[in-house]
Amino acid sequence: MLSVSQLPLPNGASSPYKTMKCVFSQVLMPQGAVSRTSVRLGSRSDETSRCEGLLQGSCTENPSLVPLLNHSFEEICWQAYEDRRALVVVLLNPSGKGQFKAKMLSVLQNLQDNSRREDWFFWAAETTSDNGKKVLEKYGNGSEDQTIFLVPSTRQTPVFVDRIEGPVLTDFDQTRLFDKIKAMIHGLSIEREQQEQWRQLRKQQEDELQQVISGTHHQLSIVEDNLATDEDQAINQTQHSN
Repeated sequence: MLSVSQLPLPNGASSPYKTMKCVFSQVLMPQGAVSRTSVRLGSRSDETSRCEGLLQGSCTENPSLVPLLNHSFEEICWQAYEDRRALVVVLLNPSGKGQFKAKMLSVLQNLQDNSRREDWFFWAAETTSDNGKKVLEKYGNGSEDQTIFLVPSTRQTPVFVDRIEGPVLTDFDQTRLFDKIKAMIHGLSIEREQQEQWRQLRKQQEDELQQVISGTHHQLSIVEDNLATDEDQAINQTQHSN
């Protein structure tokens, strides 16, 4: 049975990354050979599984987990950009206490239960891993457990929205966060549509300019042919008169 971390990206994803895991798993390597890609995906899958264990181990009950994707941070950012989804990043300190991890899991479950599943991508990493350190350096605070909310931008680099950690996990304003994220994604959609309209207009102008240039070249060719004909006729007349 597939674990939550092995779930593929949802159907309809428009980026090549949506089938990446399936394609990579089907690539046949020579016996004894290991590709760098398979090592990278394997390490991310293991890390995601450890994060699942940290979250589940912090609870006395048997909680349901949100679908944590095991792509690299760059890949999941690209997918969020393509699908216009908010990205929920869960950073866990492997050696930290479990009290905040239990609250964090509750926050994630509330997010999933009180919004549409297709609004979010959930992604987790350890604060000590390469992926985790990369996110901490750019969006995080310290090295403790924290949940970071990002939205894609037109530059394909996620924009920081909010970060919750420690005691704040229990009393942050979820409604305000949802409204802010929805507004930012709506603004992104409008901006991307405007950019697409600009690209189409630019292409139309370039096509029209190319047509004008082609027409001008054609007219010049006709003029050159006429001049050559007139010159030949003048030479012939001169020869006949001599």
